[in-house]
Order: sequence, then structure tokens, then C-alpha cells
Amino acid sequence: MGLGLTRSGKTTLLAALAVLVVLVAAAALVLRPETRRMLGAFVNSSRGAARAKGALSDSVYPPVRALEQIGSGWIYLGPYDHDRQAYREGPFAEVVVCAAGGRTGAVVPHPGDVLRILRASHVAIGNYRIEGLTHQDVAPPRVHEFRSRIDLTGVRLREGELVTVIAVERPWRLGKPRALWSRVGPCDPASEPCARARAQVGAPPDSL
Repeated sequence: MGLGLTRSGKTTLLAALAVLVVLVAAAALVLRPETRRMLGAFVNSSRGAARAKGALSDSVYPPVRALEQIGSGWIYLGPYDHDRQAYREGPFAEVVVCAAGGRTGAVVPHPGDVLRILRASHVAIGNYRIEGLTHQDVAPPRVHEFRSRIDLTGVRLREGELVTVIAVERPWRLGKPRALWSRVGPCDPASEPCARARAQVGAPPDSL
């Protein structure tokens, strides 16, 4: 039995069905994990951009000089090719002692490892000069994708300095991880890994 639709009615029905198909396809795309990551990165970047517009003259938290003053912060290890499992440049720090007994050198560090700084590095925390330690637990690119001077804590790690790895993150950009960041803290000379690292690099007990 026919529906008795006129030509214009059939056209309207087909248009409605086409819109429905598009909406279903869009919903399926949004539900994909990589799409959600991209949307989340865009939202975080937009929020971070708004927060980062403040000038350094508006900063609330003054710079510090020693890592011990803030406990920990983030350093950029370099651009990393996650498909080839290799650094595209750098790394700017290397693993001297691996807490789990794995490989050392130009590898992805893990919590508990000891890093030796290969190139002087600024320690950053997202929006530190405006929000202090609020974002200390996440890498700066998760606060806003672009680098900003308001992230700089004032701590500058010297080449050859030893630090302990607290966390490692691979921030996503445009749906793909592009780099490695490590949250680091002071290397306690009384700890076994740091003592091993100092002995390995030939550092006297009162240096670094």
C-alpha cells in the first residue's frame, strides 16, 4: 500500500533522511577516541590561550632559583617519533640510571630514573607566573599548546646536572603525540639511584 506522497512530499522525506544520516555519521565521529582527544586539546588550548594573555608584569608568583623551592617542574626532552621510537632531535637529557634496570641513554625515561641534563633547560609549569603550582601535575602543553614565558618558574638546569624523573608525558597535538616532557625533581645524593648516577658520571659528592 503506497503512502500517497506527492512529489514535493517525497523530496522533503528524502532530505530529512539525508540529514539524519549526516547526524548519525557526525555522532559516530565525535565518539571516536582520537576525535575526543583532538577536541579536548582544542578546548584546553583555547582556555590556556585566554589565561596566558596576561603579561609578566601581571604575574602573581615571582620566579625562583632552585628546583627545591618548588619541589618539581617540567622539562622538554625533545621531539619524539612515536612510530620509530626515536628522538627526531636531541634528546636534551639522557637516562643515566634506570630504576627498573632497563636501558639507559637516549631512551624514554620512567618514574624513578635519573636524568643527566645534556642541554641547559628551563623548568616550566603551565601558567606558573599567574597560577603558581596549580598545573604542576600536568605537562605545560596540556595547559596550552604554545610555549609562553609565564610558564617559566625561573629554575634553569645546567648541562650535566642530575635530576630524578617523577613523571613522563607525551602531549597530543592534532591527534598525535609529538614530543616528550618529563616532570623532574632534585636528585637526592643520599638516595641509591642518585649515588649510582654520581659515581657513573664522575661527579664529586658536593657537586651538581
